[in-house]
Amino acid sequence: QAPTTAPPTAAPTPGSTQSLNALSLSGSNIGKCTVSGACFSSLDYENDEECTFTVNEGGVLDVLSFDTEGNYDTLTVGGTQYDGSNGPEGVTVSAGDEITWSSDSGTNAAGFKICVGDPCVATSSPSDDGSDGDFFCINGGNAGGIPGSCTCTCPTGIGDPNCASCA
Repeated sequence: QAPTTAPPTAAPTPGSTQSLNALSLSGSNIGKCTVSGACFSSLDYENDEECTFTVNEGGVLDVLSFDTEGNYDTLTVGGTQYDGSNGPEGVTVSAGDEITWSSDSGTNAAGFKICVGDPCVATSSPSDDGSDGDFFCINGGNAGGIPGSCTCTCPTGIGDPNCASCA
């Protein structure tokens, strides 16, 4: 009897594996919304756009550009609306969260491009400058931000950028 072999496995279609992207477009989307890796955008958007982005991997939002028609063309993250030049910089998102975008039929602007990044982590090593996400933040301080722009929020009575001295 001839040996049996398993049928060949098809190669994955690019973009079909959700783990390749930190976000995905979900639902019915109208407009120029796009997702690329950890970034999502609607640049040079049009009238009456409506898009929903679903977060696949949580992190912190890093706004690369944000310019929409104030009060009318809005990005909603966690129930908070952002418009004009006020983007969701530093907002934490979790897997499963939905981010919605809508524009009206009036004036348009340049749009937005936002990426999901890993949050900064507090360490006790003075050489950690935050460039890789590890940030020197001690005495009960809370690290925030994204790699390259980490911050340390100090408890009452503690000061300096790393919570290393009394205020």
